[in-house]
Amino acid sequence: MKIVSWNVNGIIPCLINGSFEPLYEWGADLICIQETRTNERPDAAPGFHQYWNSSVRGGYAGVMSAVRKQPIRESYGLGNTGLDQEGRLITLEFEDFYSVNSYFPQSQGSIARHSYRMEWDEALREKLIVLDEQKPVILCGDFNTTRSSLDVYPENERLVWAEQGYMSEERESLEELLESGFTDVFRSLYPEQAGAYTWWSNRLGKRKENRGWRLDYFCISDRIVEQVTAIKHLTEIYGSDHCPVMLEIKL
Repeated sequence: MKIVSWNVNGIIPCLINGSFEPLYEWGADLICIQETRTNERPDAAPGFHQYWNSSVRGGYAGVMSAVRKQPIRESYGLGNTGLDQEGRLITLEFEDFYSVNSYFPQSQGSIARHSYRMEWDEALREKLIVLDEQKPVILCGDFNTTRSSLDVYPENERLVWAEQGYMSEERESLEELLESGFTDVFRSLYPEQAGAYTWWSNRLGKRKENRGWRLDYFCISDRIVEQVTAIKHLTEIYGSDHCPVMLEIKL
C-alpha cells in the first residue's frame, strides 16, 4: 500500500497547475492533503473516494483524504467544538488500520495560539491512544514541528521561544506522542540523516539550496513498523512550499 501526505498550501492552485498528476504516476492508494485553504470541494482525485474537513474560516487550513477503497467509516476533528473549527483532522477506518490525516496548528509566536496548539496536541494524543487500542494507526501530515537539529538547516536553528516549529514544548509534545506507542517512520529508518527536509521558505531560493525544515511526518503504531517497506520525500514534485512524503507499507 502507498500512502502520500502533502501540504499543498492551497489545493485549487495545485489542481490548476497539474501538480497532482505525479501522485497518480506513483500509484498512491491513499492521498492525505493538508492546507486545502478552500470551502469548495473540487474533484481533486478522480476515481477516489474523497473526504473533506474545511475550516469555518474561509481560505484557511483544511484537510482532505482521498482513497481508492471506501473506508468502513469516517470521522472529522477531535470531538471538541473549541478545537474543531479549523478543519485540521480526518480519521478513516479500514479493516486493518486507521488513517489519521492531520494539519497541526502553528503557535505563530502568540501565547494564545501556543496554548491552543498545546491543547490540540493533547486531545490528538488522547484520541490516537484510544484508536491504537482497537487497531494500528497511521498518522500523517504537517506537524509544524521539528524533532532535532537534524531536521533543520543549520542557519535556521535559532532557539527562540517564538520560532515557529522549533519551540521546546512543541517538541516535547511530539516526543510524548511517540512515547505513547508510535514511531517516526523516517527517523527510525534514517536515524542520522541530515538535510532531509520537507518544507522550504519561498524566499531567496531556499528550496534550490535545500535550506529547509522537516515538518511533515508519518508516525505509525509501533507494532506495524516492521511492515514498512519504504518512506520517501518526493522532493522532485513542486506546486507547494512543502514536498509530498510517501509511505509504502504491507497491510
